[in-house]
Amino acid sequence: YCSSSSSSGSSSSSSCVVVVVGGGGEGVVVAVVAAAIIIIILLSLLLVVVAVVVVVVVVVVVVVVVVAAAAAAAAAAAAPFKVICTYQ
Repeated sequence: YCSSSSSSGSSSSSSCVVVVVGGGGEGVVVAVVAAAIIIIILLSLLLVVVAVVVVVVVVVVVVVVVVAAAAAAAAAAAAPFKVICTYQ
C-alpha cells in the first residue's frame, strides 16, 4: 500500500499496486486481484495438463499405428516366403 498517500495524491497513488479506497474497500480490491491471479494460474495449469494429455494421446496413437503397420508389413512379407517354403 501507499505509505505517503497524504503528502502527494496523484504521484504516490500511481506508484501503488493496489489503490487504497476508503472504508475497507482495499480488502475487496486485494481479494479480487488475488482471485483473478489464482484463476489465471489455474487456467494456465489446466491448459498445460490438457496439452500434455493431448500430446500423450497423439504419441500413443502414432506408436500403435506404426506398430500395427509394421506387424502387417511383416506378416505380408512373411506370407509369400511361407508359401514358397511349402511349395519347396
